[in-house]
Formats: sequence, C-alpha cells, structure tokens
Amino acid sequence: MKKKQVGDTYLSQAVAAAREAAAYDAQKKVSHRIGLAQGVIVNIRKGWEGEPSGNELIAMLETLFSGMDVEKKKEILEKEHGMVMTVGIEGKMQKMCSLSEGIIWDSWHEGRNEGRNEGIGQSILDLLEELGEIPADIRTRIAQESDTETLRGWHRAAAKTGSFGDFRKILS
Repeated sequence: MKKKQVGDTYLSQAVAAAREAAAYDAQKKVSHRIGLAQGVIVNIRKGWEGEPSGNELIAMLETLFSGMDVEKKKEILEKEHGMVMTVGIEGKMQKMCSLSEGIIWDSWHEGRNEGRNEGIGQSILDLLEELGEIPADIRTRIAQESDTETLRGWHRAAAKTGSFGDFRKILS
C-alpha cells in the first residue's frame, strides 16, 4: 500500500473494507448496510497550517471547513482547485460553511456551559467547606449535575445551610 501523508484519509483501507463488507453482504443476501457508493468516512486534519493536503478532495474539504471567511474560501477554491463559482455551487458552499460554523458555535457554547457549571459547582463546594470536610456523596452529586438552574439553586441553598444533612435534603 502506498504511504500516505500524515492526516490524509486511508481511502485504500476504507475501500478494501467496504469491498469485503459488500462481498459478505452479497454472500449472505444482506441488503441493509451502507455500500461503497453510499458512504465514505473522511478524516480531515485538525488545525492544519501551511501546506495543503496532497489529496485534492481533502485539501478542498480542509478549505471548506476551515475558520477563514467565506470570501477567502471561495477565492482559494477558484484559484487552487479550479472550481467555477456558479450560483448553485456558491449556494451549496454557503450551506456547508454555515454548517461548519454551526458546529463550531455549538462546541463553543457547550464548552462555555460546562465551564460555567464547573465554576458554580466549585462555588458550592467552597461554601460547604465552611461546614467541614465535604462528604464524597455530596461532592459527587454536585459534580454530576449539568443543569445550570439546579446548580444555582444549590448555590443559594449552600450559602444558607447549617449542616450537610440539611443540604442532602436539598439535593434529593
């Protein structure tokens, strides 16, 4: 097998696996699997800088899913990949760019929420430490909670509670 550039897909392995699966399916008369022409997994290099991939498809996808603005993406796709930007292609590209931006936004938003919840959880623990050594079950329950409003309520309660027993009632 030809050695591939780091980060490129291992298409020959994927094709071989798909052919084996198709042969097995044909032998067993299985028709519900995704065949070679129906699905391909592509591994795009994360955070690549400098030289584009040696694989034309990967290089195009890296451009599409990069963080650069849409106009810069169009320029690169036209100049380096010979794509003619028709109205139809431009519309599809806009959808793809919006999708990648949406994925990035969702990931950022999720990380932000997790960070906020960890901060509230730590504040609860800081308040409860005034009562003494925090029992493991209380620490665990606080760490497992992912609802911000619940954590905020627990924070207010922790500021007023007089004992771990009272706080456990609130956790229930």
